[in-house]
Amino acid sequence: MSVLAYNYDNGFVSEQAKLNLKRITDALGVDLVTIKHDQTKYFRNNLMALSKKFSPAMVPTLCLGRNITKLFKVQSKINEMM
Repeated sequence: MSVLAYNYDNGFVSEQAKLNLKRITDALGVDLVTIKHDQTKYFRNNLMALSKKFSPAMVPTLCLGRNITKLFKVQSKINEMM
């Protein structure tokens, strides 16, 4: 029986994380399968939906979304989709 490592890349996985996965699987002699599905459009749609019916309880969610977009440079991806 052999081991297979599975990675789901949702579009927000950093290059450093991808490199770490490659290094550890190479070191262990394990095959790595990465499935890529870019979810930035779903992320954008969710933020847009939240902003249409605003309530104070959503402030942490919107702040998190803003920080994630800055961290992963999602805005450039969003602009490409529009």
